[in-house]
Amino acid sequence: MKDALIAGELRVPVGADTDIVAVRENGRELARQCGFPSTERAVVATAVSELARNIVRYAARGEIVLRLVDDSGRRGVEVLAADDGPGIADVARAMQDGFSTSGGLGLGLPGVRRIMDEFEISSEFGKGTRVTARKWIRGNWESLELDDWLAKFGRAWAGGIATRAGGLTPPSNLETAGVLGTIVALVEMLCRRDPDAARDPARPRHAPSPPQI
Repeated sequence: MKDALIAGELRVPVGADTDIVAVRENGRELARQCGFPSTERAVVATAVSELARNIVRYAARGEIVLRLVDDSGRRGVEVLAADDGPGIADVARAMQDGFSTSGGLGLGLPGVRRIMDEFEISSEFGKGTRVTARKWIRGNWESLELDDWLAKFGRAWAGGIATRAGGLTPPSNLETAGVLGTIVALVEMLCRRDPDAARDPARPRHAPSPPQI
């Protein structure tokens, strides 16, 4: 089945690890079209990747729906992950940092909730799970500081692996590639902002200039 784009909505079937990579890039591109800066595109792409990975691991197959949304002039991206899998017996426990039945280095559902602006989940045991997450474009340039974003992403990632230290399955190559891809995107963005700082890490980094309007 091919991805379907209908009036600002992209529907992507997910059923294999390769689909995770593809839908992550779909999410990044939609965020770019919406007007998000590089750091926030990485946030959206990471959330999409984690929701798709959750489908593949626990439900085998499902669908990611990406939408451009507008709420009284506030623009953003909405990510819907839906499946007809076994569902979640204890949603509250599944939303605790570090909870996992399969291991890995992903953020998991708690991390997605932390890095997105809005998060909703509904699940019925034996009937599937539905997660909706939204990210809104911020008008305040200070909210786009790279250091702030790195701290936020780091907390979400650390929370996801804090209780996974013993005897759990290692991350797959695709999981590792997803994390590394996000890091590479951040490095590239830093180099564009301050090439001298990239060549000399000891050199103080200039504060980013506000966006040109």
